Amino acid sequence: MKHNFIDMKGKKIGKLTVIKRTENNKSKKTIWLCKCSCGNTKNIQADRLRNGNIKNCGRCKSINKGHLNPRKQYHSHKKTYKVWQSMIKRCNYKKSINYYRYGGRGITVCNEWIDNYINFETWAINNGYKPGLHLDRIDNNENYSPQNCRFVTPKINQNNRSDCIKVEFKGIITTLSIHAEIHNIPKSTVYHRYRKGLKLENVFQIKKITKITE
Repeated sequence: MKHNFIDMKGKKIGKLTVIKRTENNKSKKTIWLCKCSCGNTKNIQADRLRNGNIKNCGRCKSINKGHLNPRKQYHSHKKTYKVWQSMIKRCNYKKSINYYRYGGRGITVCNEWIDNYINFETWAINNGYKPGLHLDRIDNNENYSPQNCRFVTPKINQNNRSDCIKVEFKGIITTLSIHAEIHNIPKSTVYHRYRKGLKLENVFQIKKITKITE
């Protein structure tokens, strides 16, 4: 039984945009080349596109979970890709060494960048990216987004880290990180309390703070 050909060129299905028809597979099924919003391309069988079984390239899901394998990622040879990849890992991947300073305290990557490297690359190029510069959040308490990010020298980036927030407590002026060590409190706990706006005596309180009810 002969089926009518359905032209899918230009159609958008989920995160995929159908680019062009390619050669049929061994089962003589129509195959379309599709481009995902993350920049990756993939050949997909027509019927799987039409019934909605496939709506992305398959790598986006791994990116969102933090399971990144640069050898398998499109654009992985680009330095801006490595910057993008590192940003997502420290916010999404719990095993990342710096996760507690980012994803662990609620820092996220905006929807515009989370699964779309092309958007990030375009922004980076238009906003002064050069090899050697670091991606920096202007407000260290806000998320990664075009409005809150810039590229700076390593020295400026170092000075904007949570480790460099200095406060005076009991006559000692030093960073939150050093205060945490002095009072034998986990750094993540100190940062969390400080960003909640607690008084310093509560920030460095050894016992767990319980909710006060009136």
